[in-house]
Amino acid sequence: TMRARSKQRTFFNKQIEPNVCVLDPISFTPDEIDFLLTPGGDKHAEAVFWNQFEHADTFGSLIQPDSELTVRLKQHIAHLDDHGDILLADVLDWAKRVIGQAEYLSSRYSVAIANPPYMGTRNMGDALRRFAERWYPTSAGDLCTMFVDRAVSMIRGRGGLAALVVSESWLFNATYEDMRREIVRRARPLVTACIDKSAFGVRLNTAASILARGARDARSQFFRVGQEHISSGPLLALPPSGETVYAVSVEEFLQVPGGAFIFDMPAPLLALYENHPTIGAVFDVKQGLATADNSRFVRLWWEVGRDRIAYGCSDGAAASKTRKRWFPYNKGGTPVPWWGNQEHVVNWEDDGREIRVFGTEDGGRPRSAVRNPTFYFRPSVSWSNIGLNGARFRLIPNGFVFDVAGMSAFPTSEKARLNLLGYLNSTLLRQGLDVLAPTFNYQVGDVTRLPLLEGGADNDRVRQLVDLSRARWAEAETSHEFSASTVVSRGGSSLAERVQWVMRTERDRIIELHHLETESDAYWTARIAASSAVQTHVEPQSSRLQSSSASELMGDLLSYAVGCMFGRYSLNQPGLILADQGATVQDYLAKVPNPTFAPDKD
Repeated sequence: TMRARSKQRTFFNKQIEPNVCVLDPISFTPDEIDFLLTPGGDKHAEAVFWNQFEHADTFGSLIQPDSELTVRLKQHIAHLDDHGDILLADVLDWAKRVIGQAEYLSSRYSVAIANPPYMGTRNMGDALRRFAERWYPTSAGDLCTMFVDRAVSMIRGRGGLAALVVSESWLFNATYEDMRREIVRRARPLVTACIDKSAFGVRLNTAASILARGARDARSQFFRVGQEHISSGPLLALPPSGETVYAVSVEEFLQVPGGAFIFDMPAPLLALYENHPTIGAVFDVKQGLATADNSRFVRLWWEVGRDRIAYGCSDGAAASKTRKRWFPYNKGGTPVPWWGNQEHVVNWEDDGREIRVFGTEDGGRPRSAVRNPTFYFRPSVSWSNIGLNGARFRLIPNGFVFDVAGMSAFPTSEKARLNLLGYLNSTLLRQGLDVLAPTFNYQVGDVTRLPLLEGGADNDRVRQLVDLSRARWAEAETSHEFSASTVVSRGGSSLAERVQWVMRTERDRIIELHHLETESDAYWTARIAASSAVQTHVEPQSSRLQSSSASELMGDLLSYAVGCMFGRYSLNQPGLILADQGATVQDYLAKVPNPTFAPDKD
């Protein structure tokens, strides 16, 4: 009423009365229900009806009264006589209140508007959780999604509108696949604004939607209100100026696995779903090990003796035969493409015996989660679960145990792995993945839902990208494939000449990497466009790599020099020399009998 008055000063002159119903919690005793029952009626159904508002202070307008029973019982109690009994008169008064509340909730309205509360099932009490599972089986995941379902059921069958501000999770999450299909069957989202979480100071993005009953042929409009729009001041119009509005038919989304309303999925990718399988339908894509205590079971490779690490094992049986304790561990990490993130090792001695029994020492259940161990040690295409600048995919060779945050896909041939790697690192696929994972938390289920173009002829180019990235990665001391300082290994008459040569070589490599990445990106863009019959333009990816500066190279040289002094490295032999606890100068001389530069005796 006050909002109407703020919009129209003469509103109070119209003598419009507010029509507001506050739901009271009402319940009846068995004797009182016996008094209210109809002769020959369904006693159970009527008892449920009379007590349906027992928890109205919790369930509120989510309660769904039976409209036919409401009409019939209203007629029935109109003829009941309390015979002057004040207790029965009170029962009739409360019964009329139940009928009134039921009429409000079983009526059909032209417009339903709500900004409902958010509450996931983990925070619900037992009564609310049971109620949700019974009455809202497809939308029970959150209070706000149940209100979307309820609002659609409360509006008129043709032309009714429901307008709600809720979590955007119902648009995208696989949990709500059945709910989306049910909503599309009953109504049509006419306009939806996906709003950044900063607008309301909450943890989740929100979605403001208007849904219509009976608008079967209408196309749905979607747009985003990003943080940049909100931070610039009050919005004067929606959609924000310059923001893309996507007009789509929501039926197109039903062919997408999970039926997510992925309105800003690149059009060529969306079209692929019609005639192509998903990645998950063709390749095994798995989540890996959760140790439950990384400080106990995980190390950086240089923290343990090199002779206790086994590289290159083909499977679990081969790993067990080595009798080693530590094995390479794909733990995710900073998103890098093509090759890298191989710094960690995990205690997988005796087929992970200590990890498997961790937590059972006092008779409890295992705390660790050993997922998909038959895929351990296989070569894969992997990615990190978090990526603020988007997901990047890299090749992992055989011999690695993979972590819960180092999720991986397992094509069975090298050619398939390389083609999949190039495909996933293409701009269109990364854009599509960002749509499926709007929080930039890239899970197995997100990657498996991407459409797949099988085959391809990108494998040779991707092999070059992997080899160039691997060579760059191996030049750092933190790489277990590090052999020597690039400045030392390069000949030259002066230190300055050596440094300039290394810097020039790095720049040439980066240029080659960027050239190959651009070619790979263009190849997949063209293939996707040809297969989907939807043309698109993709901006070339900018190079994210920088060559080392002279000061950085000098820092690396000094570190390498200290390593030579300690006997970790030698000018006469590449790779690690002394890398185990208790190693002596005699061990060094056994490997390098006539060193150009000998380590200190201590």
